[in-house]
Amino acid sequence: MKSKSILNIAHRGFSSLYPENTMQAFEQAFKVGADGIECDLRLTADGHIVIFHDDDLKRLCGCVGSIEKMTLAEVKNLRVKGTEKIPSLDEVLDSFHTNTLNLEIKPSSRNVVVTENVLRVLTKSRPKGRIVISSFDPEVLETLHLMDPERRICELGILVETPHLSLLPEASKKLSAQTWNVPKQILNAPWIDRWKGEPICPLWVWTMDEPDQWRATVTSKLPVEAIITNKPDALKAFLAGTN
Repeated sequence: MKSKSILNIAHRGFSSLYPENTMQAFEQAFKVGADGIECDLRLTADGHIVIFHDDDLKRLCGCVGSIEKMTLAEVKNLRVKGTEKIPSLDEVLDSFHTNTLNLEIKPSSRNVVVTENVLRVLTKSRPKGRIVISSFDPEVLETLHLMDPERRICELGILVETPHLSLLPEASKKLSAQTWNVPKQILNAPWIDRWKGEPICPLWVWTMDEPDQWRATVTSKLPVEAIITNKPDALKAFLAGTN
């Protein structure tokens, strides 16, 4: 079986073996052959962008509170799973300046502020790698589109759950999207027929950890550009075996 050329994107880094969204998880992902990483962005109370998924601290840090109510200095004292620091976006860009990064902005009450601050960090850092910003929140994407209409700073990726897949073509035209970030359930329905006659952006499919899912992806007629996985090592071996 000959595969498409598909990117191996590590979901929150090498998160099946290392604490998610940490420098350790990102470093290990690239070490085992990931083409890029996906990570989550949140805004601190004093306006800094840090890498963290949840809207509270209980699951990952074992304490009460939320990133958005803490200063950067306070966040720096936290430890993910008791061991790893929460990195800032600046730190990630400094360490992975030439790599492919999918930066997901998490919805919040300060959508416009967080989007503006992410673009400010990217403008200052000027990373040389491919940068895709994605979000489930339309306000984030609309702000991004208004602030960077020529896509000089980053690409725009529309991120949707399964019930909203049918809205992608219209939203894509409105926002001039470069990628559609879609759930793995897209393989369970004939979406290529439903989208017939519509331009389909390159698909980044999440979150896929099983060989049968990868096999269905590489043989699909859909324009899949990337698989987002918690197991970048296993996906690397699978893709190498299909070529």
